[in-house]
Amino acid sequence: MLSHLLKENAGSVIVSTGNVLNVSDLRKKAGQKPTDELTDCLRSTFAEAELVEGQPRLVTRRNNDLQEKVQEHQRTDIKIGAKIFLNQYTEGGLAEAVEKLFDTLNVSFLDNLILAYHPRSAATDNGVESNGEVKEGVIEWAVGTDNAVNQLKKLWSTLERYAADGKIGQLGIADLDVESLRDLFEASSVHPTIAQINLAACCVVPPQLQEYCGQNDIQLLTHSDPQELLPRQVLTDLDLTAYHATWTTRYQVHIKCRGVLAAKGFIVSLAAHK
Repeated sequence: MLSHLLKENAGSVIVSTGNVLNVSDLRKKAGQKPTDELTDCLRSTFAEAELVEGQPRLVTRRNNDLQEKVQEHQRTDIKIGAKIFLNQYTEGGLAEAVEKLFDTLNVSFLDNLILAYHPRSAATDNGVESNGEVKEGVIEWAVGTDNAVNQLKKLWSTLERYAADGKIGQLGIADLDVESLRDLFEASSVHPTIAQINLAACCVVPPQLQEYCGQNDIQLLTHSDPQELLPRQVLTDLDLTAYHATWTTRYQVHIKCRGVLAAKGFIVSLAAHK
């Protein structure tokens, strides 16, 4: 496990799974829940890990073919999409996640990037997601968290700079209620063009949200990701009790003309508890 790779407290470490599609044991587990999939990908990476010294340290997989898969095709022939999961407010962490994504894929442009920001106090209770009742057709975001919308606006401004520089084509946001989405949209210079809502709440899509997205050319999509992708219990199971996740990125590379998934992976930033 990771604790055996690091002979001393590293402070922080980034784990890159590489292309998980080239790992046969992982390909056999299609259809997993998102957290289970990430957990298995991390276990597999640790089992054949290579430690690259630096600040922060990088743990990656030996014999990883990610960049080869990306470079097999012309950049215009592939579509690269990613989703960044944040459970704490950190503008620097978000910028680090984007930069590490560019570096990992060895590209200078992302077709789309979705931000899922769930402040930890709203997402979890002692590191475990709340099992409270889900109200059909109702989206509740950042309940019990102060200043979440203002924090989100500042995080969004970080992504806007990449979009303004031509490095990201589309920006998206996950799990916002219509009021929060309206606040973000009206305050932004680069508007969200994708809004994701969780499958648990979309049996009946909130009519006001649907109407607002339609009026503002926002593509409304569904997903099944939990509010905290890498909770404390999972880190404990991975023998990583000394760490917490700062951010997690999931990326996918598709071949446009065929719609085939060419590569997929995760990048996780872990910070030691102070």
